[in-house]
Amino acid sequence: MTSGPRRRLVVDLAATSRHWSLPPWGADAIRVAAPSGWDLHFVTAPTISDGDGGGGITQEVLEAAREAEVYFGFGLSPQLFAAAPRLRWVHSAAAGVASLLFPAMRSSDVRLTNSAGVMGDTIAEHVVGGVIYLLRGFDIAVRLQDQRRWEK
Repeated sequence: MTSGPRRRLVVDLAATSRHWSLPPWGADAIRVAAPSGWDLHFVTAPTISDGDGGGGITQEVLEAAREAEVYFGFGLSPQLFAAAPRLRWVHSAAAGVASLLFPAMRSSDVRLTNSAGVMGDTIAEHVVGGVIYLLRGFDIAVRLQDQRRWEK
């Protein structure tokens, strides 16, 4: 008995910025959560994670996307979209999706989701930390410490 083609998820999160790159534990979590019967392809070629994914396309991701039903990355160019005829769902790891709203995507029935709000708590904590840093004069204290001056 011959089964149909395996379903494929392409994870394109090998970001050039280490803070945005998928860590090994993240890849493990995706492997564990993926339904059986899915072929998972984790792209190893570095990708641009700035904004809504306007970077270039590597040969690796072009080839992986040819059979992709789901694409998870920082954006998807019209060229990559055209190379993925089986695509049903695109999830952007970024909040912005402006570069994904090209005519072919808009006229397709491919589902598009994004990560808006995912970092809300983290951003709020960062802002509170920055406010405390400045209100308590830590910026001045750090500068003085760099100068080896221990003033009150």
